[in-house]
Amino acid sequence: MVVVVCFQVYKSAELTLRCSTNLIKSIGTQLTTRQRERFKKTIFGPWLNVLFIENDAAYVNLMLQKKKKRRSSRVEIQEEHDDLWFGLSRSLTVRFGRREFCLMTGLRFGELTSMNHYVPAEVRQTTPPIRVRCFQENVGEDTLTYGHIKARFLNTRGLETADDDLVRLAIIIVIEMGMMGKQPHYKIDNTFLHFIEDFNNIAQYP
Repeated sequence: MVVVVCFQVYKSAELTLRCSTNLIKSIGTQLTTRQRERFKKTIFGPWLNVLFIENDAAYVNLMLQKKKKRRSSRVEIQEEHDDLWFGLSRSLTVRFGRREFCLMTGLRFGELTSMNHYVPAEVRQTTPPIRVRCFQENVGEDTLTYGHIKARFLNTRGLETADDDLVRLAIIIVIEMGMMGKQPHYKIDNTFLHFIEDFNNIAQYP
């Protein structure tokens, strides 16, 4: 009997993940019971129930090196243009596409649409209401960063903040810093702050 062992050669590489999905844990502990219930009604609510959230750069690097340019011809399934295929072994090829994304995250996966579609031009020229309510005294018009958003959310002592506004701040942190990997020193766009004002926008985008 002859045993043939095939080894895949991996490239040496370093991968840095800027997303911080583990921020969701901090959000869950910071919100009051009433605020948690409000957050649970948003599209990100189920994420509070995830027991383990960790960014494993080594694992992501491994999966990227197993990515295939096209699916195996032995897989009888309709292929979409944005599907990702991974060869886990010589006989096992798996797909990660829109369906898998929606099933695993609970989020929508529609056609990418500019937030300008949700925020009229005349509204984009005005100061976002959440700026007035939460940052009027200590943050200027052009200096609001994601670091300010996070600090305001984590430190509410002596400050009156409506439950809905704290939930809005939490959603900004989840989307922009947790999932999109925005750094604390990045400036936040006024259009996004207008967009976040309406919870229906969050549920319908993209």
